[in-house]
Amino acid sequence: MVAGLAGSVALAITAVGLMMHLFGAWNVAGTLPLTPQQTATVKPPPPNLQGAPYEDLARTEARDRAELTGYAALPDGRARIPVSRAMDLIAGKSLDPVTSDSLPPAGGAPVR
Repeated sequence: MVAGLAGSVALAITAVGLMMHLFGAWNVAGTLPLTPQQTATVKPPPPNLQGAPYEDLARTEARDRAELTGYAALPDGRARIPVSRAMDLIAGKSLDPVTSDSLPPAGGAPVR
């Protein structure tokens, strides 16, 4: 009984292997050959890396620093002022130099 079971398992494995081989051969025979475009090796383009990243960074930081610390006329008629000057204007500090004649008189009303 064990020998019959082992023989039937071996026969089933052989039959499945033979069918896989035959169906695979029939499938390959029915397909068209590959074109040269399909078999060509595709080489991706090289990456676009920066040539001098530290110089690019320094140039960008210098441009940003000039925009934050310098004066410039903008195309729409406005003006760009340094951040420190804008902070002084918003804080309400006097931007004029303090002189003795610009001080309010003692005991009088403040000059507007």
